[in-house]
Amino acid sequence: MLPEERLRGVFLQKLKGKFAIEKALSSVGIDMSIEIVANVVDRGNLSGEAMVTLFNWAIREPNVLKDVSSYYVILRALGRRKFFDRMIDVLRGMVCEGVDVDLECLSIGMDSFVKAHYVRKAVELFEESEDFGVRCSTECLNVLLRCLCERSHVTAANSVFNGKRGKIEFDCCTYNVMISGWSKLGEVEEMEKVMKEMLESGIGPNCLSFSYLIEGLGRAGRVNDSVEVFDSIKGKGCVPDASVYNAMICNFMFARDFDEAVKYYRRMLEEECEPDLDTYSKLVSGLIKGRKVADALEMFGEMLSRGIVPTTGLVTSFLKPLCSCGPPHAAMVIYQKARKAGCRISQSAYKLLLYRLSRFGKCECCACNGRSHTQRILPKPPCL
Repeated sequence: MLPEERLRGVFLQKLKGKFAIEKALSSVGIDMSIEIVANVVDRGNLSGEAMVTLFNWAIREPNVLKDVSSYYVILRALGRRKFFDRMIDVLRGMVCEGVDVDLECLSIGMDSFVKAHYVRKAVELFEESEDFGVRCSTECLNVLLRCLCERSHVTAANSVFNGKRGKIEFDCCTYNVMISGWSKLGEVEEMEKVMKEMLESGIGPNCLSFSYLIEGLGRAGRVNDSVEVFDSIKGKGCVPDASVYNAMICNFMFARDFDEAVKYYRRMLEEECEPDLDTYSKLVSGLIKGRKVADALEMFGEMLSRGIVPTTGLVTSFLKPLCSCGPPHAAMVIYQKARKAGCRISQSAYKLLLYRLSRFGKCECCACNGRSHTQRILPKPPCL
C-alpha cells in the first residue's frame, strides 16, 4: 500500500480527538516528506479539517520543513476543494506561527476564489493583504488583476483597475494584464483605451503589449489591422520578439491562412528571433487541424532539431487529432521522434496510439509499443 493511502486510512477510522489522530498517524511509521503530504491532500476525499490536521502534524516531522513553500501545498489543496474558511484560517495561522506570508500565498488564495467565481472574496483578500503582512502594492494588484483576467472576469478586473487609479501606482505589467484580458474577448476598443492611458501615464508599451493587441485584433477578425500593428512596432522603438511573432502566427492559423503563418515563422528566423515552445505549439497544432500533416511533421522535426522538447501534454494534443482519422503513420512519426528526444509519453497518448494501430491491423506495432510501455498498465486494444 502506498504511503499516502496508509495515511488516508487513519482518517477512515473516525478517531475522536486530535491526540488520537496524531498518535495514529505517527504509528503508521512513514518517513514523511512534503511530496507525500501533497499526494494525500491533493487526492481522495478528506475533509478540510482532516487535511489541516494532517498538515499540522506533518510539519512537526523532521523531514518536512515548516516554511512558506510547505504551506503552498495545503493552501492549494484547500482552495482546489473549495474549503475557503479553512484556507483563510491557515493564512491567519501562518501569521500567528511566525511564518512569513508572501505574495504567492495570497495569489493562491485569490486565484482559488476567482476560479470558484467568488470574485468579491478575492477582492476582499486583496484589500486585507496587509493584515497578513503583505503590502497592498502594485505587484499585489497585478496578481489580483491577472487572476481575474485569466479566469475571464475582465469586467471585474476593470472595476478594480479603475477603482485603484491614483491610489496605487500602475506599472507596465498592470496595463499589460488589462490589455491581455480584453484581448481574450476581442474587445479592440477597450484594448486601445488601455493602451492610450498607458502612453498618457508615460509608460511605453513593450513587445508583450503589442502581442496582446495583435491577438485581440485577430480574435475580432481584424487580421489586416494586426499586420499594420506588427509593421509599425519597429517605428515605435520596439523590436518584435517571439511573443509578437507567435501572436501573428496564431492569427493566421485561426484564419486558416497557413502559408502566411509559416511565412511569419520564416521571417522570424531571418530576423534572428529565436522561436520558443509556444511558436511550435501553434504551428504544429494549426497545421494538423488544417490537415497539413506533412508540413506539421516537418515543423515538429524542426522543433526537435533546435533542442526544444515538447511537454507530455503537448505531445498528447498532437496525437489526439492524428489518431481520430486517417492512417496512424503521422501519429507514429511524432510518437517515435518524441520518445527519441526524451519526452515522456502519457498513458492517454499510448491508449490513443494503440487503439488507432489496432484499427488498421498493425498488430506488430501494437505489440512493440506495448512492450515499450511496460511500466504502465494499459487496457488491451479492442479486438476487431
